[in-house]
Amino acid sequence: MLGGIAWNFEFHIQTHITQSTKAMKSTIRNFQKFQKLFPNEDVCLEYVFKKTSSQKCDSCGEGKRYRVSGRKCYACSRCGKQLHPLSNTLFEKSSTPLTMWFYAIFIIAHSKRAISARDLEGHLGVTYKTAWRMLNGINKRTKTRGDETPVGTERFWSLLDEIVC
Repeated sequence: MLGGIAWNFEFHIQTHITQSTKAMKSTIRNFQKFQKLFPNEDVCLEYVFKKTSSQKCDSCGEGKRYRVSGRKCYACSRCGKQLHPLSNTLFEKSSTPLTMWFYAIFIIAHSKRAISARDLEGHLGVTYKTAWRMLNGINKRTKTRGDETPVGTERFWSLLDEIVC
């Protein structure tokens, strides 16, 4: 009888290790996918800019804008009026990098269960206070648990658009 219990325990441990390995590979694959989509701050800012801004300048009607170096804003190439794409968004006065915000949204979108601030703290490597503030802000601007969008990439784009727009 004791041999059966030991075998059952070993089987349980082996199953757990296999499941953990699959989960870890899935997490790594997801992170690599995220890194290809949003490798740096500039790409994240460009995404927010395209989602929140009209194609033409509000002042002169010109369509061309350029990125102001050293700042998170764009300027009209004709009249010089500056446009701040992060204003009136979740990211407006945050010192947390945009890539970190986007990755937090990515984690939430790919999670099959509710994410806690402690989970987010561990994933992102930030303080609990920062993780809580990020999670609270994301949850306030979305309907994360009540939506019918399946877990994964489709849900990520849905949440990101809901937060940015």
